[in-house]
Amino acid sequence: MAAFYSILITVLLIILLSGYWKKPHKVINADVQEYYAYLPAVFVFHDISTLSVPFDYRKAYLWTSNSPIGKPVFKFTMGLSFLYAPFFFIAQGYSKLFGIHTMGTGPPYQFALLMSSFVFLIIGLFTLRKILKKYYSDGVVAITLLSMVIGTNLLYYAGVRAAISHAYSFALFTLFIWNVIQWYKQPTFKTSMILGLLAGIISLIRPSNALIVLFFIFYGVTDKKSLAHRIPLFFKNYQQILTFIFFTLLVWVPQMVYWKTMTGQLFYYSYGTKEGFFFNNPQIINSLFSYHNGWLLYTPIMILALVGIVPVYYRRKAFFWPILLFTIANIYLLSSWWCWWFVGFGNRAYIESYAILSIPFAEFVSFVVYNRQKIFRFIFYPLVLFLLFLNTFQVWQYSQNMGHSDGMTKESYWFLFLNNHPHGKHYRLMARPDYQKAIKGIYEFNKKK
Repeated sequence: MAAFYSILITVLLIILLSGYWKKPHKVINADVQEYYAYLPAVFVFHDISTLSVPFDYRKAYLWTSNSPIGKPVFKFTMGLSFLYAPFFFIAQGYSKLFGIHTMGTGPPYQFALLMSSFVFLIIGLFTLRKILKKYYSDGVVAITLLSMVIGTNLLYYAGVRAAISHAYSFALFTLFIWNVIQWYKQPTFKTSMILGLLAGIISLIRPSNALIVLFFIFYGVTDKKSLAHRIPLFFKNYQQILTFIFFTLLVWVPQMVYWKTMTGQLFYYSYGTKEGFFFNNPQIINSLFSYHNGWLLYTPIMILALVGIVPVYYRRKAFFWPILLFTIANIYLLSSWWCWWFVGFGNRAYIESYAILSIPFAEFVSFVVYNRQKIFRFIFYPLVLFLLFLNTFQVWQYSQNMGHSDGMTKESYWFLFLNNHPHGKHYRLMARPDYQKAIKGIYEFNKKK
């Protein structure tokens, strides 16, 4: 448990020492303000169509569009508002008790959102530890947990930009995996209901994360025979499958009611006609390795997780196909999105998948730790320590606005590498994407002037 508590203390210190909740629009900004907007709209202004009301957080931009019936529609779905809600109500009660009037956006609300992320991180790490402990030693589990947080951009999105969706989705993924394992032991109504609710909220936060259902479909498939038995298994347990589907759709009912009210349609593509996927032109190499937020360039420790998929085939076959199929589908989907760099630090769209990839990572660690050849450990331990340090250093750089959310280049990356006094010179080396061309699938990056 030492690793578990060390991670939580580290993240909590980042949150508390930053003091972001005291600064206007520092927590409720960018994506968060729209994920969150449903709550003040309903519970402060008592009108879901209050985009005409001047929320104080609307000093920053809201990504809304006009619907076919002329009403403004939020771009993002309301899934994260469900998870914010209990903490929002606590902040609201606190504000009323002490006479604080901020229309749902002041320090109490921002602090509540940061704490909501921290609570879900606790849930996610606790559940992940419980999963890994079923198969691996304490030492392997400790190294894996430290690597998944301190060694990845999850640290940034749990401590610095904590209220954005990724720490929450990471936690929900771990809960989903745990309940899938339980379902295949004994498919019950309760487990089916929980899985349905989890699938619903996961997809309502980020629809692309509905790919997690692949883990449910293929868990335990080890050969052609078990694959052939999968459909009969689902038919045999059709009541549980219908329960799963029912509760998944149930979570989406409020969103459909909102869309029906604002657009006249039960289902509505709120990203508009311009934003979409280019499935015939996936930017796989860029998505993984580009200096413009390539996932594995900024989170190189996850390369070990991908390598670990191979030994999973031989030692944890029940996990192999769901992990492999999810990983392939996820990389393809994310690299096909028009904005494949997902503005932020290190292609943040991959973060929730760490819940799944922690298993092959642990398998890789187990292979190294218990290998008779000492040379593997001689290389592995210093490498992991360096990668933990490197990620922590980069998180600090980005928290100090040294890195850039969409303008990094090869030159700026290496200029900033382990450089704690760049004195602003790196900004001249950056290049911003041409968004007007990117939305058409043409990718050009222009030097900052």
